[in-house]
Amino acid sequence: MAGLCEGGNEPSGSLKVIYSHCKHVLDMLQLYAVPQLPDGAIFQQDGAPPHFANMVRTFLDEQFPAWIGRGSPYITWPARSPDNTT
Repeated sequence: MAGLCEGGNEPSGSLKVIYSHCKHVLDMLQLYAVPQLPDGAIFQQDGAPPHFANMVRTFLDEQFPAWIGRGSPYITWPARSPDNTT
């Protein structure tokens, strides 16, 4: 599924829905989430397919010195792991 969200030509039909979810996640990160975070923040996300898209992971790699999540080259967060912040 991550391959559908890599950019380039947009897919058609039902695959376009998946692509739009990936693009929506990226837009939310770029426009709302990241601008509000302090310098030096470490971002954490779950492993939902739109969050695991190449375009999203590339953006996170560019914005953060380290981030936590599925596919992170820094700190991996195992699938279905408990949230340890509560």
